[in-house]
Amino acid sequence: MARFDAELRPGEYAEWDVKMSQKWAIEHAGLRYPPKVLWALIANRAVNSFSGGGDLNKRFVRLGFALIRLDGRPLPEPVEEPTYRDLEEQVAKLEALLAEAELRVLTEQARTRLALIALAAASEIARHAPGCMAGSPPHTLPCSCGFARAEQLAAESMVIAADTPDLTTMIAALTAA
Repeated sequence: MARFDAELRPGEYAEWDVKMSQKWAIEHAGLRYPPKVLWALIANRAVNSFSGGGDLNKRFVRLGFALIRLDGRPLPEPVEEPTYRDLEEQVAKLEALLAEAELRVLTEQARTRLALIALAAASEIARHAPGCMAGSPPHTLPCSCGFARAEQLAAESMVIAADTPDLTTMIAALTAA
């Protein structure tokens, strides 16, 4: 504070407390000090290299300094710091939201994979069909060589991918198919 009084108050900060941007002051020995400038002097940092405001003001209050509001409005009520239990509950909620999001992503990935499997099966069926038709003796689809089942699985995969709401239901439907 002595450094502020000697170096800054006579010059650049002569009337700092009448600026509209200044809302708070530290009051000490009948003088007012800008909290952010004081902190910059204490920390030996540039004023624009960190944020001021509520958190910084709380530090000064915890250190025992008197904080005053320059525009005459009353000080806000002190806010209780969150407890460890509060933080644990917030972490648990965030973990649950993350798990839900991960499940949605896995479901969409499974849908995509099923659609790709169905496309691959349909492509194989398209390649197989001309060979079946030209075989000796020629036969029609569904042929006895198993591609009828591939065709059925491709169709079922597309239906399952489109109609199931979640991964668990999708797995159950595929297992049943």
